[in-house]
Amino acid sequence: GCAEVVADTYPVTFKLYADGALKHTQAVTSRSPFRLPSGFMALDWQIEVETTGAIQGVSVANSMAELAET
Repeated sequence: GCAEVVADTYPVTFKLYADGALKHTQAVTSRSPFRLPSGFMALDWQIEVETTGAIQGVSVANSMAELAET
């Protein structure tokens, strides 16, 4: 999978939870898409985004091509 965070200011801290367990934390420094880790499955997904400015949007997709369509 991959994700993209559009924010007024960077850096942004992006956290991915799978079935309640923290699986990935990343400092996002631009609007550029980034890859998410693989190797696990979950039924319940949660995303947490921390920043000092406003968040315009967060997109999560299965592939970079799918993310480009959003």
